[in-house]
Amino acid sequence: MYKGGYAGKILRINLTTQKATEEALPEPVVKDYLGGAGFARKDDSLPKRLMTEAIKEGNSKGQVITQADLDEMLDEYYAVRGWDKAGTPTSAKLKELNIKG
Repeated sequence: MYKGGYAGKILRINLTTQKATEEALPEPVVKDYLGGAGFARKDDSLPKRLMTEAIKEGNSKGQVITQADLDEMLDEYYAVRGWDKAGTPTSAKLKELNIKG
C-alpha cells in the first residue's frame, strides 16, 4: 500500500449512468504518476525491525537484512518490472503498455 491511503485501485464514476466502479491500475502506471507526487525508491522499504533484528527461526535464523541487501533486491525487482533504478517505469516499458512517457 502506498502512503496517503492508495489501495491499488481507483474509483471510476460514470456521470451519465451514475454508476461507480472500482478498477485496478497497472503498477507501472501507479509508479509513474504517484512517483510524480513524491513516491520514489526511498518509499520502498521494509519494516525497521526486519533490518535491525536477527530472524529468530527458519532457514534464515540469525540473519539481518542490510540496506545493501534491500538495495540489491530492489534493483532486481525494478529490472524485472521494467523500471529504472529510481523505481520509475522506463520509456520502453511505457511504450509496451501503450502509455505516453
